[in-house]
Amino acid sequence: MLHAAAQAVDPLIPHPTSRPVAWTPTALTLSIALLLAACGQSAPPAGPGGPSGMPPPAEVGVVTVSPGDVGLVTELPGRLEASRVAQVRARAAGILQKRLFTEGSDVRAGQALFAIDAAPYEAALASAQASVAKAEANVMQSTAQAERFKPLIEAKAISQQEFVNAQAAQKLAEADLAVARAAVKTASINVGYAHITAPIAGRIGRALVTEGALVGQGEA
Repeated sequence: MLHAAAQAVDPLIPHPTSRPVAWTPTALTLSIALLLAACGQSAPPAGPGGPSGMPPPAEVGVVTVSPGDVGLVTELPGRLEASRVAQVRARAAGILQKRLFTEGSDVRAGQALFAIDAAPYEAALASAQASVAKAEANVMQSTAQAERFKPLIEAKAISQQEFVNAQAAQKLAEADLAVARAAVKTASINVGYAHITAPIAGRIGRALVTEGALVGQGEA
């Protein structure tokens, strides 16, 4: 490239339209310096975003969409209320001996909750059972008497009134036996009432009585 520039300004070749120009060493040196400066310049550096100086592209996330089940959760304020509420009441009077549950725990229907002193009711049951035995003996005796009077009345060995009295005594003894058996059943129920049970299944609250307290029939 320097060689071509020297031929273009050769002072020995006459110029047809201008007067000859004398090239001095200083001018030649300046041309060579300018030419070197032009060849040494490089393209402006590229901007941070690319060759054109534009900002770099923004980074974006990529999500692959696919079908699936999505759970929907909704939080709503509310208040819980028991579907059934039952009060635990004593069905027999007596001294409370023991509490058989933990306050605030879950209990099942029929579970024992309190134990009342059952000694008086057990004694009443024993007395009723003895009355049944006595009534059964009376029934046997009166029945035997009535059966013995049957042939006697047919033979007219006894009066009609005596035979009627024997039959009445038999029926009275049978009635007494029924009463005694009912008393046994009542006494047995009272013994069972000495153990207070849960009427329904659920969560039990706080006990209103403590051991040693006297509770009456029907008290909560």
